[in-house]
Amino acid sequence: MQIAIVGATGTGKSTLTGALGTARTSADGAPAKWMVAEAPALTEALTRDLLFQDTSFYPQALRLHRQFSLTLLTGLDLPSAAVADGRVQPTLFDQRLRQVMDGQAIPYAVVYGRGQDRTDCALQAIAHHNSRAPTRPRSAATPWHWNCDTCSDADCEHRLFRALLRSASVRT
Repeated sequence: MQIAIVGATGTGKSTLTGALGTARTSADGAPAKWMVAEAPALTEALTRDLLFQDTSFYPQALRLHRQFSLTLLTGLDLPSAAVADGRVQPTLFDQRLRQVMDGQAIPYAVVYGRGQDRTDCALQAIAHHNSRAPTRPRSAATPWHWNCDTCSDADCEHRLFRALLRSASVRT
């Protein structure tokens, strides 16, 4: 299985890639059957889209990205994610990335936490992906979403934060 790590600047993509690379053994000591990599083609296509309104890189980037079985999207919960790198605001990048993946029916799970918690969240998403029974092929009309009790589902996350913003904005 090939796993892509994507996310905005400062969301710990490289750290998570390294952590998953060293966590590639199962409980019985056997090596896990996955390869983890950051997805530079999709990141570059998004950056060019957001900075220059150049969408010409999407077809090739999406074709390359479809080689991955699962995409892990690093959440914006780390303090470094709040700082823009001078190019693209992390929240804008994250929002556009989710739109592209949803629109293209690219399966992804959002991972949160710091340190080992983030790695554990990613391992849980990988285990869930591996355990699900194969169903009909994905189409752009039916994107795959992961639901769990710690809620890494993008739609559910959006509803949660929208509700939190609504309640925080009403002060008496």
